[in-house]
Amino acid sequence: MTLRIDPARWDQYGLGRLPRSGIYTQARHNDGHRSSADVTVLDSESLRTWLCEAEGRAETLIMALLGHPPFRPVGGPTPNEPGSSSVTPTVSGDR
Repeated sequence: MTLRIDPARWDQYGLGRLPRSGIYTQARHNDGHRSSADVTVLDSESLRTWLCEAEGRAETLIMALLGHPPFRPVGGPTPNEPGSSSVTPTVSGDR
């Protein structure tokens, strides 16, 4: 499914009136052109699709937005482990 941008949310985002998640995906504008867009500006149906299309994505998004380390699926690799696609940021004093 092609993800779609909600034009009203796009405008509000551009004015700084919506939070920025920092999580980007490819989506289409109403005129058909594609762009990289923060998941904040997806229309409701597209956001639901995006959240459900990969196992653990919703949990990972919520954890990231709340400032927790990356979500580790049961039995999956830990962050920074070979085979992991996520990296735990190093904060000063964590070394």
